[in-house]
Amino acid sequence: MNDFVLKKLRKDKHLTQTKLAEMLNVDPSLISKWESADSAPNIDTLLKLCEILECSTDYLLTGKESSFRKDIEDYSITKDIDAMDAEILRISKNLNIRLKNKLLTTAYDLEEKK
Repeated sequence: MNDFVLKKLRKDKHLTQTKLAEMLNVDPSLISKWESADSAPNIDTLLKLCEILECSTDYLLTGKESSFRKDIEDYSITKDIDAMDAEILRISKNLNIRLKNKLLTTAYDLEEKK
């Protein structure tokens, strides 16, 4: 995990290590260990951490967004919508129920705004 990114994102959200630990229901010493790269969170905690910090796992782990994510951002309305639909479906299949609910709620909100 990119320790600099974790610390920067935490500070950008104005969260102390203690507050972030409370939000994740972990011991505060773990946050310090993650930020110094002495340890790493398990996958469930990593996903919660990304949700709290509003970032992708790619960004938290490497400090960079995946090239595919950049390609999606570069799509225009005339590009291959079928490929985007397929990618949305692929991603949604890998989410837990809480994140699927969040995705669905966001989709409904976007649909209302169109």
